[in-house]
Order: sequence, then structure tokens, then C-alpha cells
Amino acid sequence: MRDDGDSRELGLDGVGDADPDAWLWVRGVDYVGGWRAARDAADKLNSAFAAVGLSGEVRASAGTGAGGLGVVRLKVSPPGARRLAELLDLAARRVGRPRGTE
Repeated sequence: MRDDGDSRELGLDGVGDADPDAWLWVRGVDYVGGWRAARDAADKLNSAFAAVGLSGEVRASAGTGAGGLGVVRLKVSPPGARRLAELLDLAARRVGRPRGTE
């Protein structure tokens, strides 16, 4: 699954990233390597979201930071965030780590 950058499916029209690090490129920085790593991670997350029925609610997208380090961003609708939190709580309990413990 690849991110096409379209946030409309999540009801997030007009939500953008105003951070200059998100759009200002510096000569000599390898952004492609970081982006590829982030894209692979985002693809895995999107496949996992689809497997648990969250593909229309949660979307991972790849990007890079100012230093070329890959970044994965999540776009989540409010119902999707609640469902994702429920799933993470369930996973934490399954591995013996109740919410609020570290």
C-alpha cells in the first residue's frame, strides 16, 4: 500500500504541515534513503491497519526530516484514533503491560 498523500478520505481536507523542515531541502543531504526506509515502514503499518479494519480510518505516510532522516506520519480520524487506542491497549494487556505501566 502506498501513500498518495490524499487526506480527504479521512476527512482531513486542508490539514497541512507548515513546518519548514517538511518542505525545505538542503543541498548534499540524502533524503531518498530516509524516505525509502520511511515508505517501507509506512507500507507495513498500512497493511497492518487494513488487516484490523482501520484502512479507512488510519493512514501512514512517508516523509523525511531536515537531516534526511525518514519520518512516518499518521493521519487518523477521531473514531480511528479511539479504535487504534483500543487495539493497542488490547495488545499491551496480551503481553502483560497494562496501560500506564512502563
